Amino acid sequence: MDVIDVHVHQGDLHDAEQAEAWLDRMGISVAHVFSTFPRRTSDGGRSAIETLAKVAQALPRRIVPLAWIDPIAQDAIKVAKWAAGKCKVSGFKMIPNGWYPDDTRAKDIYKLAEDVHLPIQFHSGILWQAGDVSKYNRPAFYEALWDFPGVRFSMAHIGWPWTDECIAVVGKFKSLNARDRSRDNRQAWIDLTPGTPAIYRREALEKCLTCVGADLMMYGSDAKVTEDAEGQVRWKRDASLLPELGCKQEELERIFAGSAREFLSRP
Repeated sequence: MDVIDVHVHQGDLHDAEQAEAWLDRMGISVAHVFSTFPRRTSDGGRSAIETLAKVAQALPRRIVPLAWIDPIAQDAIKVAKWAAGKCKVSGFKMIPNGWYPDDTRAKDIYKLAEDVHLPIQFHSGILWQAGDVSKYNRPAFYEALWDFPGVRFSMAHIGWPWTDECIAVVGKFKSLNARDRSRDNRQAWIDLTPGTPAIYRREALEKCLTCVGADLMMYGSDAKVTEDAEGQVRWKRDASLLPELGCKQEELERIFAGSAREFLSRP
């Protein structure tokens, strides 16, 4: 079974050989890799995006590059346009950190993403950083994307601990969009990347299958390209658990690969 991991961090990735070796060790066919958080760099994330783009160019069938955009940065739009144009990234990564999803600066990025037909992968749920930061990441705040029907977006970690809220938002988009043929019925997606502790995992996946369906679920690990960590263990764990919840083979193939491929395709 092909496995596409839609939630991988760049880490200390520098070259294609390094990336390919990691993918093979993890048993991963393709990885969506996020560039480094811009605030951790001295150039707004440009060098990290450029490095990632070069690796993806060398491994076009295995690395999907996503540029991490911080909308409150002064040059956010300029960096995003450069990443989409010159670097040919496949999408954007965004984490609301000091800004809410309905921030006008964030909406400028959404409009750009809509214009250049690129999806956005968001963090959602608790943010594991010190201080009062998780409040920006409630899944319901992503209803702001309703005004950008041309943007496919995913919410990571099933919105943990607001998993029910995350599922409800995706269900709302799915239902309302289905009534309007001019809108993409697959606009909102769930990124299954853990966040949910093991004791909650079964319940969260069962709710996703029942309320949203495999068509809008994508596997992710939250691993780093340069670290073995739990990347491989996590996909095998979910691949064992999902059939226990009634997930059929074709649905497994959808969750672990098919959904990711469609997510990247243009509506």
